[in-house]
Amino acid sequence: MIYVEKNFYNLTNKTVDVIREKGNEPTIVFSEDRNTLALERALCEKTGGSFFCDVTTLNRFYLKLNDKKDVCGKVASSLILKQIILNNKEKLKCFAYSSALSLAKSLFELISQLKSAKVTPEKILECSGKFDGLFANKLHDVAFCYSEYEKFLSEKNLYDGNNYLDGFIESLKTFPLEDYCVIISGYDSVTKQTAQIFKEISLRAKSVDFIVLGGREEVYVNEMASFAKSLKQDLVCSPELPLTEYLFNENKKVGLYSDKISIKEYGNEVEEINSVCEKIRLKVNNGAKYSDFLYVAGNFSSAKLMIKKAFDDYNIPYYFEDKFVLSEHPLLKAVSVFLDAVYYKGDLRRYKRFLRFSSILDKTVSDEYLSFVDKNAYTEKTITFPFTEKDEKIEEYEKIRQKSSIIYSCAKNGTVKYFCDEIREIFSVFSTQDNCEKIAEIFSREGEEELAEFCNSGQEKIEELLNELEIFSTDEKISAIEFKSLLLSGAESSEITVLPQTSECVYVGSYAECKFRFAKNLFATALTSTVLSPVNDTCIFTDSDLRRLDELSVEIDPKIEIVNRRQKEALCVSLTEFTENAEYSYSVTDLNGGMNIPSEIIANIEKCYDVKTVKVGLFNELLLSQGDENIKKDYYITKFLTEKTGLKNFAIQAERFRYFKGDSFGFSSFYEALKGGEKKEKLDKILREVNSEVVIYEKTAGDLFFKDGFVSATTLEQYFSCPYKNYVSNGLKLKEVQDGTVKSNDLGSVLHEVLQNFIKIAFGGNGEKGEELTDNQIETIVNQLIDALLLDENYSKYLKKVQYKLTFSLLRQEAVKYCKRVYASFKNSEFRPLYTEKSFGFEKDKFKAIDLPVKSGKYKVKGIIDRIDVDKENNARIIDYKSGKTSVKTDGGETNFEDESLLYKGKKMQLYLYMNVLKDNNYSVSGVYYAPVNDNYLKAGDKLSPVLQGKTVYDEKIIKNTDASIYEKLDSDVLNVKFSNDKAVKKNKDFLDRQTLLDCGEYAKILSGKAVDEIKKGVIIASPSGADCEYCQYKGLCNFDKEKCDTTRRIRRVSGENISVIVEKENENGKD
Repeated sequence: MIYVEKNFYNLTNKTVDVIREKGNEPTIVFSEDRNTLALERALCEKTGGSFFCDVTTLNRFYLKLNDKKDVCGKVASSLILKQIILNNKEKLKCFAYSSALSLAKSLFELISQLKSAKVTPEKILECSGKFDGLFANKLHDVAFCYSEYEKFLSEKNLYDGNNYLDGFIESLKTFPLEDYCVIISGYDSVTKQTAQIFKEISLRAKSVDFIVLGGREEVYVNEMASFAKSLKQDLVCSPELPLTEYLFNENKKVGLYSDKISIKEYGNEVEEINSVCEKIRLKVNNGAKYSDFLYVAGNFSSAKLMIKKAFDDYNIPYYFEDKFVLSEHPLLKAVSVFLDAVYYKGDLRRYKRFLRFSSILDKTVSDEYLSFVDKNAYTEKTITFPFTEKDEKIEEYEKIRQKSSIIYSCAKNGTVKYFCDEIREIFSVFSTQDNCEKIAEIFSREGEEELAEFCNSGQEKIEELLNELEIFSTDEKISAIEFKSLLLSGAESSEITVLPQTSECVYVGSYAECKFRFAKNLFATALTSTVLSPVNDTCIFTDSDLRRLDELSVEIDPKIEIVNRRQKEALCVSLTEFTENAEYSYSVTDLNGGMNIPSEIIANIEKCYDVKTVKVGLFNELLLSQGDENIKKDYYITKFLTEKTGLKNFAIQAERFRYFKGDSFGFSSFYEALKGGEKKEKLDKILREVNSEVVIYEKTAGDLFFKDGFVSATTLEQYFSCPYKNYVSNGLKLKEVQDGTVKSNDLGSVLHEVLQNFIKIAFGGNGEKGEELTDNQIETIVNQLIDALLLDENYSKYLKKVQYKLTFSLLRQEAVKYCKRVYASFKNSEFRPLYTEKSFGFEKDKFKAIDLPVKSGKYKVKGIIDRIDVDKENNARIIDYKSGKTSVKTDGGETNFEDESLLYKGKKMQLYLYMNVLKDNNYSVSGVYYAPVNDNYLKAGDKLSPVLQGKTVYDEKIIKNTDASIYEKLDSDVLNVKFSNDKAVKKNKDFLDRQTLLDCGEYAKILSGKAVDEIKKGVIIASPSGADCEYCQYKGLCNFDKEKCDTTRRIRRVSGENISVIVEKENENGKD
């Protein structure tokens, strides 16, 4: 007898009914593995169990008849095929060049199809000669691998999952099948091999009943039903369910109204998922069980994380039938990187990547260790020697170094057994099982029990895989990369299904998985036009390839079109798997904000049950607008069902009420209900933050940048460069990671420090020039200073790398040249360095801080001046050593410090600001300069830039005091000068009147005050000046994009006279 049912719920019940009819007659029920548990449960629930019935699969039954122990599973078969590919690259035409991890798995699945269809390797090879091109090459490789695979199994006396059933019919002859009733239930499809077995059972069994899914061809594939009919069994077809009758049937009239069915339209997918959780939570609170609900997600793969979050928020236990692939386990990923590091021994990056895995080292320990390695500039060679640095954790770091040295001691080539032993050594040395258990604990705390179990069981599964590798591999030597390919191919074929931690939970899955589940209440979401997207050809043979083989009488199933039809059947069947109520829904927008179109299934459901789609957002607004207190109560109850969702909605509704966008009914009732308990403190904290947002924000900004009311000139300059850059750098204090490479700033710092110390030695503490130094003496002093500096581990670490030894050798030559030039600049000068590294504004400093005109409080600038030179007439100048460029790149080209445009925009105002220290201490300001300290390594003959670059007071006495030889040579190494025809120094952009220079200092103070006010208001917009964005180290964090028409602030041409006018107006009326 053939019973054709419309869904799995009815199929299960029909199977139990047929078993009941058999009474005490011995009965065997054959079903697919995934169905046996549901059938056994149903049998127990409805009959209390039966001693006369055995629910089993063909494989399990055959195992009882013929105990074959040497059976290759899917993983072992994939390993064998991968080994065949690796060992026969020269004989293969296509597969030798494939790097796909799933190749061996796909090849095994194809061979399984060929075996089921009784197609031999010889037949495939024969077909390859009748085609050409890529298809012929694929056929050749499949035939070769198939033949070698069968040869390997034969030599080792092994069986795989395909030829495992080859002897089923023969073994069946020893079993008294004539005494048994047989029920074949729930099979989706049939292969040539299983067809022969079912035919034999039909001929010999006392009775045979087929119970299958089937019905209208627009909905069902009917593959198994058609096969059963071919055996000339009597057919009993159950009537179509209302929904299966209407799906994809335009000719049906409107059906009867059903209050069990509802259709909902939501604004977005988050709202849709949360609504399902609210309804489940509410019904469970009113007495329902979690297992009464089935959740079918049309977009399950993309919405999985979102669904998990919602279920966790509403404290709903759930079960996803996730199949974890072993290749995704964090420990196996670490092993993969280890094998890369072994093969590419000269690559320190892979060494670091390996140690960053939490399955190898704790994250904090790993970060500290690798930061130490980077900071001390260790290389691939030096990392193999013991650490010698002074560090409080040096012993701990040395232990890690010794453990990780296995990367360098492991050979690049070896047998499979050799590499397996090395991996086991890693597991032992790094205590990886303990590390995986710690990761599992984190997942468990977050409610991710399935992931926790996956992490816990991972190492055991990997060790099983290593054992299979040793059993099914040869003793030939292979490279670490080839072993990695072999290992990952096996892992790709190894799937881990985690069982639910409790049976009392909501089952959540895609329609393909939910086809075999049923419950009282069904929620089917994301029923949009994408729910039946076709599967693409991604197999070794495409549908077009299979059709070409069909022409040669080589039939291989299933084809992609059949797979797509099965998808359609699974969706339709899953939508009927309920006994009481069903809600079908879709959302107007997807996760990315794009528009969704409802599936045609929605229209079919509307027509079938005569129900209309409810637009949930508009419906709720309409209900709430009526002002009915009971309606409000029912609505707000769903928003405060759990503590987590309650607190979240409390904050949202309180914020909306603050801005007059809602009433206080919901959140005030929630507060009233909880104010007497422990949660009151949390609620009060939320209210305080909602009501005092602006005050907190302003206070935070002030504390973040200006500690104790003091301001840094660097912060102000960086703010004008880009407010966002200033926020990240000086507010959040984000810095570049030390990676052991020499940066231009490092070299500049060396030159800077050498010059500072040289000036102290050459001129003493009082600025008086002592005995004249020769060039040789200067060279000796500079070399001694650099030698002392390089003893500091901040610089000595770089000398571990060969390439940096040359860099520092050239730097030494540059430092000698520059110190000679600086010393020579004082030869004909009345100025002498009175102060070096002179601080102001700090406690006990002689020079006080600079007061800023800030509207929102009292703020002062403090800092350190690199050098102050003074002559005998009390003229003073400020020199700042600049290790980088003294010019700024703008949209219009290079703009030098001498251009007041930079001061106007706040880009180069530090020197002008510091100039106020001289003025406040009764010095006559004669100039402000940058001394470019850089590592340009000029070639012989290149023109040297002046020693001092900046602004000089246009006064003949001051010019002569700066360089007495200037009028004799009509040139200067110290200043940038040009002469008129009468041999007078021209007043170019490098010279300013004394008052104009003082106005520039005053302007710097005014601008600094405005910057402080703006920073305190929280201005952090990404608004770069000129081309600052081009080389910004933080540009990956902001959204500024010049290509998207985001504009930079251009620097206008401004003169010193313009600055004086601005200062005069500010002093007159105090306006911006």
